[in-house]
Amino acid sequence: AAKWDQSDSDDSSSDSSSSDESKYDDYDFDELPSRAREAALELGYDAEKWDRSMPIPVENLDWEELTEKQRTAATLLGYDAAKWDQSDSDDSSSDSSSSDESKYDDYDFDELPSRAREAALELGYDAEKWDRSMPIPVENLDWEELTEKQRTAATLLGYDAAKWDQS
Repeated sequence: AAKWDQSDSDDSSSDSSSSDESKYDDYDFDELPSRAREAALELGYDAEKWDRSMPIPVENLDWEELTEKQRTAATLLGYDAAKWDQSDSDDSSSDSSSSDESKYDDYDFDELPSRAREAALELGYDAEKWDRSMPIPVENLDWEELTEKQRTAATLLGYDAAKWDQS
């Protein structure tokens, strides 16, 4: 039994274990029980990311790569190892047509969430380069040639090594 089963028993969607969704997917961030909100924050969500189903960097990690705190948070939100890894593989392999695109390609620079905007700046974008899809110097680097900060920024924008190297 997941840890959230005992604490939030007033929730009627506890039968979601067979679906690919988190226990709280139908909740807005401000409607989450406090423990679920704390778990979401631990995984990297804020209200905007949660409410808009925006990507978070830990989505690219397998269950065993999560820290103990992240696994506890994910468990509270309705995930176990199988569900977490299944949703991860669905995201990364489901449709190759978008595999060379950033998760924020449809956003103008001024529409980017603040963390995504900071990530774009770290990679060398400014508003003009982002909005006009202009090249940036790091595009010519392979994933392993990026600095740790650049890899973190690229991950936040939806890239992993394979996506970066093929783009």
